[in-house]
Amino acid sequence: MKWKWLSAFLALLIILLVGIYHILDPENSELNETVRARLGGTYIRLSDGITHYKLEGPDDGKVVVLVHGGTVPIWTWDKQVQALNDAFGDYSNTYQIVGNQKRDILLIWGTADTEITKEMIRDIQSSIPHLKFKPVEGVGHGMVFQKSDTVNNMIISFL
Repeated sequence: MKWKWLSAFLALLIILLVGIYHILDPENSELNETVRARLGGTYIRLSDGITHYKLEGPDDGKVVVLVHGGTVPIWTWDKQVQALNDAFGDYSNTYQIVGNQKRDILLIWGTADTEITKEMIRDIQSSIPHLKFKPVEGVGHGMVFQKSDTVNNMIISFL
């Protein structure tokens, strides 16, 4: 009898926890204009949807594009952005920039990246007329970890 009650209690507890997770899970929410306004940030409509982007640095500074990907949050690059701002003082960070920019913009992309597809790269290239595109052969989305010296040298030579 004791095991019966314990089994029933555990089953009820599991059902309750799963139910709470599904009710509170923010991943089930639709990301619409109202939610974007509440979350803040800047967004641009592209051919495949709406993209969140972030610009930092002065308006006349050089721009490096750091793409964070679909499963990686934008704040992933915060330490690199701060280090570049501290070192060069004229650095801007973004995923996407409105196409009428008049300054050169660097985009470094790992050719084996499965998060950022070739189609996304073409979309970015068509939106940014002054884009300096630098592929890094054979690395994926974590290129800053896989070939940090190569990526750092590309950024430094651009700046």
